[in-house]
Amino acid sequence: MPTRRLPQNSQTLEIALKTCNDQVNAVAKLKQRDQVRLDEICNLTADSKALSNAARRTEQLEESMDEVFLVGLDDTHILSSLVDPKVIRKAGEHISSGIKILEAAARSNLSAEKLRTKLRAGYKKLIEGHLIHLQELRSLQHDLIHALEAIAGKDPSLPMWDSATGELTYEGKLAKEVQTNASQQRKILDLFEKQGWPSRLSLDDVFDDEQVRRHAKRLKKNCSLITFTSSSSKEAGTGICWQTEKRHGSATEEA
Repeated sequence: MPTRRLPQNSQTLEIALKTCNDQVNAVAKLKQRDQVRLDEICNLTADSKALSNAARRTEQLEESMDEVFLVGLDDTHILSSLVDPKVIRKAGEHISSGIKILEAAARSNLSAEKLRTKLRAGYKKLIEGHLIHLQELRSLQHDLIHALEAIAGKDPSLPMWDSATGELTYEGKLAKEVQTNASQQRKILDLFEKQGWPSRLSLDDVFDDEQVRRHAKRLKKNCSLITFTSSSSKEAGTGICWQTEKRHGSATEEA
């Protein structure tokens, strides 16, 4: 992917980042909603009426897609100029294809099983389009944040934790999604983010040794790009360390 030509002043970058954040949240919600609908269809009994009702949500889908693509078009058209049009066009093709499949399903008099197959294909296409769109938006989000940090003199090579979306990212890529019920993991990530991602987060006043080890393992589970390890000593107390997988791999080889 070619290097982006980003705005050079912090005010324009902040506007672009806010717009990008809004659209990331909007597309993520659509992806989550369509995944729920796909799961519902997979779990529905072989009832043509129930499946037909699911197919007739197409109008709502089209309205939602119009809304989400308009989120990024503020009066400065910042996202229009920064997001790779080829990528968004590809996402749009998948979404358009998914809606056409759903429209065909809504009009058809297929058997329940054939209708279910068509609906599954439609929602899978929609979700694939959302994922393509999200990938490009997160990449832009990463570039904008790094550009702002460079202006502010901050180190850009740090993870970013967004408690609102439950996403932990590194270099613009999703490292881990943390569910709302994982309150202790979220608490630790909130502390890392608040303290500017120190290589070691002291947790003496928060958890005991056993809890720190348990939470470090849970943070590490299903986490890509970044690894977490517990740390305990008489001098430093208990805490959790983070490092990139590349650094972790190098350290393991040297050992």
